[in-house]
Parts: sequence; structure tokens; C-alpha cells
Amino acid sequence: MDAVRPGNHAFGGLRTTAVGSMSAPGWLISLRVRALQDPSVGPADLAEAARDATHLAVIDQEGAGLDEIGSGEIYVAGGFLGQYYDALGMPLQPVARRLGPFGYDQMPQRKLSAALSTEVTLGAVETWTVAKSFASRPVKATVAGPITLATPIEVTAGYPSRPDAVLALADLVNRELKALIRAGASHVQIDEPMIARDQDPLLAVEAAQRALAGIDVAKSVHICFGDNQGRPFAWRRYDPLVRELVKIPADEWVLEFANREMAEVELWPQWLDQAGRHLFLAAGVVDVKSSYIETPDDVAWRVQTLLRHVAAEDLSLTTDCGFSQTPRWQAVRKLQALVQGVRKVGAA
Repeated sequence: MDAVRPGNHAFGGLRTTAVGSMSAPGWLISLRVRALQDPSVGPADLAEAARDATHLAVIDQEGAGLDEIGSGEIYVAGGFLGQYYDALGMPLQPVARRLGPFGYDQMPQRKLSAALSTEVTLGAVETWTVAKSFASRPVKATVAGPITLATPIEVTAGYPSRPDAVLALADLVNRELKALIRAGASHVQIDEPMIARDQDPLLAVEAAQRALAGIDVAKSVHICFGDNQGRPFAWRRYDPLVRELVKIPADEWVLEFANREMAEVELWPQWLDQAGRHLFLAAGVVDVKSSYIETPDDVAWRVQTLLRHVAAEDLSLTTDCGFSQTPRWQAVRKLQALVQGVRKVGAA
């Protein structure tokens, strides 16, 4: 199959790319917590801090040498998801278990009690635009996918069923992606880790198809197995999902491999056969769930393992997931190892 490269975006070729999020500096987190109770911290102070932190996220990624960076997803408090629920007007609900070790049963829940406004935005355009203003390299634009957005939501009114609410969220994501394109984004990505544990993959695929309808720039879908506080939440195998995933009209899959000791890389040719079309792969070769700092040789070995099954012109290299749960100093060193390891392979 010919490798069609959508738009002017260069997939593959052993490029290094971000998944999306970066570590928020400690001072930003501290200031946001302080602002909840201290009136001496004003909205302009928080906005300035958010811009400065986004600038640092760009510096960290470009300094490491990534070919394509992410927005950092720290411009708005809550990053990957928090900004969306506030924009959608869904109040926080108390969780039942509040003591003891962290578990996904402690994740905040939201209540949807009215139909979503078609005027609401998710904040992704502003986040991407701010990052782009500091960047000298291409910036990928990321948006949470509809299934992931719907996971913590209890639908009490506004829609006749939960699937109807999920499809409404898909329309919302689609509008956000189109707004990003109008703003100048040439590569967009929906993040759908919750597909890996969703009870209804058919709904997940229908929602992703709806979210990506009419999107005519390079488009990726990121699917991992969870990373809140370094903890996965699903059985960590893609193969049972592939039959449905191939129906999502993405050009590139962004998948987790390092944390799984490169499991399933040998299945890529089989997955392409199932897809019946060309796909690019952005493969995770750095484990964001581990405090172990990979060496360039570790990364090079993982890339060489991939190259036994994936053509170099179709392969980009990245981290398993974003760095929102990783200390900043570790994230920087892991990114440096990523770039240096890939360069070692490219120079061989």
C-alpha cells in the first residue's frame, strides 16, 4: 500500500513526537491551590503563571530535541480533562471512598443534567494557540475523545440515554477539532484511553467516527491503558480491540509499548491486514509509569525491536502516554533519552 501522508504533515520516518501532556511545575500547582482560598492571588496572576508554565513545557520538549511537540496541556487547571467539565457546566459529585491508597474509584464524578450547549468550547484552541506562540517546531493539537469525556459522567437529564449523551460529546469534540483547524492546526489527535476498558466498543467506535467526521488534516488517535498516578486500569492488550479500532478514520495510532515490554509489536503486520488500509504508528518506547530513567541504549533497543515489524517510513517514536503524572525532572531526562536513542538507530 502507498504511504499517503495527509496534508503537509510528515508522519513516520523515525520522527520523535509528544503524546500531549507535560509535567506541571510545582510552583504552578502550588499557586493554583493557594488561589482557591487566598484572594491575594488574582485571575491575571494565574493566567500569567499558566502562560509561563506552557512556555517551559515548550522549552523542555524542544530542548530535548523532539521533532513535534505537544501543547503540554497545563495551560488550564485540570489539564487533560478538568477544563472540559467546567466548560460544560457539570458540577463535581462526592466520591464514596476518600481514604486509603489511590484507586480509580476515587476519581471525581460529574453530573450531566441538561443538554450540552452547541456554543460551548472545550478550551483546546486557546491551549494550542498559547503553546504555538512559543514554539519553533510543529505543535500537535490534542482533545479528549468522547468516550473518555463520558467516563466520569452520570447522565440524569438532557438525553434519553447514555449513548445519546456520548454521541453529543462526539459532536462537541468534532466542533473543537474543526475550530483547531481554523486556528491553523495541521495535526490533531483525540485521546481515548477509556476505549480500552469501555463496555461497548461499538459505541466507542461510532463516537470516534463522529468526532473525526469531516476532519481533513492529519489525525491520530491515542489509546493507552490508563496512567492516573502511574496506575493502568485495563487489561493491557490491544489485539482484542483491533477489529473495532480499525473502523476509526485515523491516519495514525499512538500506542503504548514500553510499559508492556514491547508486547504485541509483532502483530503490527496482522493489524494492518485487518485494517485493509495504510496506517502510521507512533509507538511508545519510554515508560511514563516507571521512575526508571531509560538510557539511550534502552530506547534504541526498543526501536530496533519495532523495526523488525514496522517499516521505518511508517514509524514515529514517542512516550507511552503523557507526562502529567511524572515529576518534571524525570520527564525531561526521559525525553532526552527518547531523542538520543532514536538518533542512535537512525545513525546506524
